[in-house]
Amino acid sequence: MSEPPATDLGRGLVAPGAAAARETVTLDVRPIWGGSETGGLEGALSRRPGVHAVSVNPVSQTATITFDPSEASAGDLGRWVTECGYHCAGR
Repeated sequence: MSEPPATDLGRGLVAPGAAAARETVTLDVRPIWGGSETGGLEGALSRRPGVHAVSVNPVSQTATITFDPSEASAGDLGRWVTECGYHCAGR
C-alpha cells in the first residue's frame, strides 16, 4: 500500500500524515485610522515567510496572524508590522 500524496496547505508541501505546526498571535497595531489601511498591512504581512493568514481589525486596532513557527517568530511578526509603519505591541 502506498503513502497518499503530500498535501499542499497553501505554503509548501507537508509530508503525508504530518500536521503543519501553526500558531496564532494577536498584535496591537496602532494607529490604523480606517478600514482602507487594513488591506495594505494584511497584504504586506501575508507575503512574509511562514505567514498563513492575516486579519486586521481597525476597530480593535489589532492584527491576528496565523504563522508557522518554524519559519517565523512572534518577534519577526512584530518587526514586520513596525517596518510597515505601525506601532506594534504583543497581546
